[in-house]
Order: sequence, then C-alpha cells, then structure tokens
Amino acid sequence: TNGGDASTSGGQATFETSTNTSGEIKAITTRTITYHPHSESYAAFTAIFTTGIANSFQRIGLYDDNNGFFIGYEGTSFGVTKRSGGVDTTIAQASFNVDKLDGGVDSNYTRNGVAEALDPTKDNLYRIRFGWLGAAPIYYETLSPDGEWITFHIIKHPNTGSVPTVQEP
Repeated sequence: TNGGDASTSGGQATFETSTNTSGEIKAITTRTITYHPHSESYAAFTAIFTTGIANSFQRIGLYDDNNGFFIGYEGTSFGVTKRSGGVDTTIAQASFNVDKLDGGVDSNYTRNGVAEALDPTKDNLYRIRFGWLGAAPIYYETLSPDGEWITFHIIKHPNTGSVPTVQEP
C-alpha cells in the first residue's frame, strides 16, 4: 500500500516500497505452525536485505501482530526480535550473545575456515528454532559460507521470567 510492490524474477521474490513515508509491502503465508508440546518448531528462509534506513523496518520470520520471532533491520540496526503481546524486544547485532557475525577471530561464521562478517545485503540463509513450553530458549541461526548452521543469538528464558516467552506460540 502507499507505494509498495511485490514481484518475482530470477527465482526470488522482491519486495519494494517507494520513498513515501507510509509505503508498505508485506507477504503473509497461508500456512501456520501447529504447536506440539515438548517438540521443536522452526522456520528456515533466505533473505537479502537492503541497508537499513531510519524509521523503517525489514523483517522476516515467524510472527504476527502479537507474537513471534524475526530477523532483520529495525531502522538502521540489524538484529533479532522477540514479540510478545504486541511488544517487541530487539537485540542489535553488536549484542548477539553467541556469535556477533562480525568477522572476529572467535566467530564460527567462516569461509574456508577463516572468519568473515555476515553481509545482510547478500543472499543468506536464516533459521529460527524454538521449543516453547513457555520457557524454552529461542535460537537464531544462519548458514555459514562453509555450510554449517551457526547459532548467533539465543534468548535464554528458563528461570528468568514470570511469564512465557510469547503469549501464543
């Protein structure tokens, strides 16, 4: 709406908005995940983001207006978000608690065994895993150039809160 457009070309979907401040484009799946207690759910997807722009967002993940988990840009900051009861808690890349994906020597995001920084403006694979049960951790992952799934951030909820991670899994 207000300057949003979706198209397909070369095996990929492209979502674009105009420079209109209220431009919007959204894709919503017709499928849902059925929650099964004591089992893990996940979604894997490929995304190429443009460089983040102030007062805008680019998101991909498992979420609706009230609950879920996603990866992308919130303004100019790349990171991960947990949404519960319509409230977003975003963690910027610089605060990832497992691997900052910044090319540091301790990073597991490698090409030919050498650490390199994730470039969100390039084609990358992402995965979000969670077991819920109200308190299970949420894992944010990406596939490294060496073909290994790298966990880069975990929301560790057990023994930390008085409410579930999300209100509706």
